[in-house]
Amino acid sequence: MKHKISKRIALALAMCAVCVLAFGATLAQASIDSGMGGTNELQVNVIKPESDVQNAGAKANVYRVASASKDATYDTYNYTFDVAAFSELGNGFDRATMTSDSWIRMAETAKGIVEKNNINPDATASVGESITGLNDGIYLVLIPDAQSDTNSYSFTPALISLPGKVDADGKPVYNTAAGRWTNTDPTVPVVLEAKWSSKQRLGSLQINKTVSNFDGKAATFTYHIVDTETGGTKYENYAAVQYTANGIQSTTVGGIPAGMKLTITEVDSGARYQAVGSAEQSATISATETVAVNFENAPNGSGKVGHGIENHFVFKDDYNNGDWQLDVRAIDASEVVNNS
Repeated sequence: MKHKISKRIALALAMCAVCVLAFGATLAQASIDSGMGGTNELQVNVIKPESDVQNAGAKANVYRVASASKDATYDTYNYTFDVAAFSELGNGFDRATMTSDSWIRMAETAKGIVEKNNINPDATASVGESITGLNDGIYLVLIPDAQSDTNSYSFTPALISLPGKVDADGKPVYNTAAGRWTNTDPTVPVVLEAKWSSKQRLGSLQINKTVSNFDGKAATFTYHIVDTETGGTKYENYAAVQYTANGIQSTTVGGIPAGMKLTITEVDSGARYQAVGSAEQSATISATETVAVNFENAPNGSGKVGHGIENHFVFKDDYNNGDWQLDVRAIDASEVVNNS
């Protein structure tokens, strides 16, 4: 089924596009054909590109969901949902009454079609790079989830029409009576800024303990873990290793923000042991592997027996919105914490 837009409806669509940009997903510009244009250029950017999102290596996949042709009377486009996989998008849509929510739902529907049918994109480019040679029409832009070393990113699907209109400074124009078309010589890229959300990636710290000349009597070693970032403490925790046998024994602390730089200090080595070498180690947390630090102790000759308390800070909810809550528990000689 073919769906056409009159000049009045096209203007309404253009105004709707201005509104939906604030919500980050759907038709970004009214699509106009001067009759003299060639192919189009599209550049997909992300909001706040100067932030960590630039390190995620995100790529944009572009799918043509509708074609566009010059109206015989008006200087406007007629859209036709003639791309087989996406033809259902044209069913029941009245562009004169489309709202920002309608365009958002349409973008989500188009995304579902891609995923259900495993459709290959018409073009792919890294975020910030231009895609050239695109024919007139409406395009779905999908950016798959991406990760930096410290964060995971999800991106909002978007629909955008090509070509668009720009003023003398190259800024988008939504009044169809003004500006020039982006696909006329020289070609001007249509720019889409995709919205995204992020989630902190987490990692783990493993504290390894070796005791030389161990006498066979259980001993508890306690560690203070704190971040070394400037601007105030963002992470602080305590952990303990219950040492019960010769060899390397350890405890693992999880849920630590990836990329965080930590200082790990042995604050209690038991009444009869002393540190061999430094009692302080440093580590940078990784989201892809457990980071380990190693400590060694030896008897101090006192022969005294000690005990320990582990102040374990449990993180509630997610890192962005949650809080650290202290969970204090006693450690006795019969307890083994992740011995290996």
